[in-house]
Amino acid sequence: MAIIEINDLPFGTYAISVFQDLNANEKLDKKLFGIPAEPYGFSISAAKFTRAPTFSESSFEYSKERELKIDLTKR
Repeated sequence: MAIIEINDLPFGTYAISVFQDLNANEKLDKKLFGIPAEPYGFSISAAKFTRAPTFSESSFEYSKERELKIDLTKR
């Protein structure tokens, strides 16, 4: 588990994407057809997508202090 704290973030609409760089090559490795080979996640669950979600599909409104949990998926 990793915890990232962001301070002084202005209120607004945001989307977050993360991945775990298992081999430390500073990029998201992909398999055939562009399928991620390393764990990844988005601010809004992308389990229903067969592609990376768009900004509007994964965005959330930040209007008060909150905690956001992102589960990593490996397909």
